[in-house]
Amino acid sequence: MENKRLAIVAAMDDEIRPIRSKIEMDLRIHVRPAQIIIGKYNGKPVILARSGIGREAMRRAISYLIENHRPDFCLHVGYCGGADPRFAAGDLVIADRVVDESGSEKIDLEPRYVESAIKICNEDGIRGKAGSVVTVALPVSESHDKAYTGTKFEAVGIDMESYDLAAACADHSLPFVIVRAVLDPLDLTLPLFGDAVTDSGDLDPVAMAGKLVKNPKQILKMPRLQYCAMQARQSIAAFIDSWQRRDVW
Repeated sequence: MENKRLAIVAAMDDEIRPIRSKIEMDLRIHVRPAQIIIGKYNGKPVILARSGIGREAMRRAISYLIENHRPDFCLHVGYCGGADPRFAAGDLVIADRVVDESGSEKIDLEPRYVESAIKICNEDGIRGKAGSVVTVALPVSESHDKAYTGTKFEAVGIDMESYDLAAACADHSLPFVIVRAVLDPLDLTLPLFGDAVTDSGDLDPVAMAGKLVKNPKQILKMPRLQYCAMQARQSIAAFIDSWQRRDVW
């Protein structure tokens, strides 16, 4: 079906920056803090949505997207924290299950889409493996906390949005796949920038400078974090290209 529309959903602009720059945009919609771009990518219809960080932002954005734009498939991408030492910066976690941090709610993803994602990674030389992802309300930054969280929920990745997207898609019978790129591996403590992070996930330079003045040791972590983010962005962009090109959905 030629007119199928793929929705690509992420929490932050930084996660989808390479893709956004290549879209032929027809329409831009702001539903604060979310931004939705409708257009074409590689000549095919696409909806690119940035929800904003966190569970509530994702719930609002994905509900609006489904109810008002009715995509045919949802590809959820973004960064995650690594909770397993086998995953390095930029490695993709192909979610086969998403878990709410309450521990009482779990959603298993459709095996054929998980298998298709793994096959794409293997064929195109993208580093990716299947595993569970746990969604939390607050950042888990310290290495020992990431290890504890991963063990507790039998998860290899930690994020702040995937479960809520999965729940909304499941409620609306919208097929989906979740692919998260490791930003901070298990051995990297993630700097917490708090209110220096904007709604779109970008860093406010003035607020950021204030944070670094108060805690100058954080500066030492920035070069590695920037490298990890570059690796994660490249993996996400490569996967999106491969997924859309194959039209496996």
